[in-house]
Amino acid sequence: KQRQAKDALKIKNYRSLQDKVLNLKNEKVYSADVFNLTTDLLQLNPEFYTIWNYRRDIITNYYQKNSSEKDLAKLFDQELGFIMMRLKEYPKVYWIWGHRVWTLEHHPKVNWKAELMIVSKLLTMDSRNCKWLQNFLSIFLSTNNT
Repeated sequence: KQRQAKDALKIKNYRSLQDKVLNLKNEKVYSADVFNLTTDLLQLNPEFYTIWNYRRDIITNYYQKNSSEKDLAKLFDQELGFIMMRLKEYPKVYWIWGHRVWTLEHHPKVNWKAELMIVSKLLTMDSRNCKWLQNFLSIFLSTNNT
């Protein structure tokens, strides 16, 4: 009974957070506070593609409009770190990989050498992400004209 009560509380808190974030999304609220709420929600459920999409909307409509290039690069580096944490735990979740591609496409100063090493390591963990590698390399090659 104690475990059921604990699980019920976790579910209630998750649903409350989910409802709050989805309401903010519907109201088109873009802020640092809401961005942090999306982090909390994606830590609980990284397969929630709607929240990954909302997170991109917040970056586009709030951070890219209100940040210097230096601050934006720092935000994108932090985003890549957050994504990496999610990928380590959930390497087969397509939405995380998709968000990584988007982040790399919009990052003002990608460290491509480090990114290549990271992707190589990730592919040894899960070789079925060859599609990710193809996407990544096409971005890398088009960005660096090599």
